[in-house]
Amino acid sequence: MTAAPATRVVLVVDDDAQVRSLLVRWAHTTGMHAIVADGGEDALLAFADHPEIDAVITDVAMPGLDGPTLATRLRAMRPSLPLVFISGFTGLTENPDVQLRPRATFVAKPFSLQALSAALAAVLVETA
Repeated sequence: MTAAPATRVVLVVDDDAQVRSLLVRWAHTTGMHAIVADGGEDALLAFADHPEIDAVITDVAMPGLDGPTLATRLRAMRPSLPLVFISGFTGLTENPDVQLRPRATFVAKPFSLQALSAALAAVLVETA
């Protein structure tokens, strides 16, 4: 008898309520559980409260604690944490804080949910 596969848990971090809502619906339709944070500080608290988080999807540009800074702090707690950065701002794909991280990728807004799924799958595979 084999055990049922564990449900993936993803931390969704974005200051835009519509984007958060879209990402939560996407996560649920793909069989994942989403924990939601509306910014970097909130995400740090959620991450501390939920050690079961498998990956983080975060906006890059947010008020207060931005995505790359959040990622640095999260990786200080769990160095192998998979990260997907999302942003609608151009020029971020050249940002070394976004691109030079292992087990991390960048998806430009607007994105298809298929592209987001592929990006998340890629960073999760890197940690397997």
